[in-house]
Amino acid sequence: MKWPRWVVLAYLDFSDTLRPGIFDALVVTMSLVGVVLSYLEYFGSSPALAMSILSPTLLATALYLALRSSAGLAHMAEDRVIDVYLSYPLGRSIVAGVLLVSRVLVPASLIILLPALAAGVVYSPLVGSEALHYLEMIGAFIVQAVFYGLMFSVIALFARRGSAASIISLLTYFVYNILGVILSNLAESPESLMYKLSRSMSFYLVVYQRLTGVSIASPPGTLELCFVPCLSLALAAGFIAYFRGWYEP
Repeated sequence: MKWPRWVVLAYLDFSDTLRPGIFDALVVTMSLVGVVLSYLEYFGSSPALAMSILSPTLLATALYLALRSSAGLAHMAEDRVIDVYLSYPLGRSIVAGVLLVSRVLVPASLIILLPALAAGVVYSPLVGSEALHYLEMIGAFIVQAVFYGLMFSVIALFARRGSAASIISLLTYFVYNILGVILSNLAESPESLMYKLSRSMSFYLVVYQRLTGVSIASPPGTLELCFVPCLSLALAAGFIAYFRGWYEP
């Protein structure tokens, strides 16, 4: 059976992305910290369980995407490996899509799913009774992680140097999260637009509050639920458009 060319390219790039190393082992260890710490807490709902376990995992995922995926993509541009990809009889849009899947979507999903599945086994009675809510929380954390990865991928295209891409990606991650805290503290009330904007910057928090009703403000609205997903779609579209029309080796 002859595989389509884009599948072969995806396999090759995915194999490079998940190449084992000390940093990868560190990321896996960090992602499982939440599962270990969960034994010290009592959880009344599956969203609360997911929130506790996957919050530290999200940090580990962001570090991986900034220091491995983004830097790797920048190194590919610097070492002209992307030129080789573009020499394949595939459209630039397909190559860009393959890079986003292998460098962002797949690693982000795997790192989030690993502790989530482990916790699901350990807390199977709780998760089983609220399986849909648990899956929604997992999906929300994956969306947030993919959003970070898309930001870092756009940065890598412009930086084109691994070290620069890593540093700028990490700074962007911390500035983004600090900005959310600042907006929350500056908000005059929980009902203000500034507070809702700060809340919308963390998609997993919005989903958690919608599922549990735990919020000092009104339930999340459409703007808050759509903010991160829409930004993610815009970043993906921008990455593909730039790669297709303006990227030059």
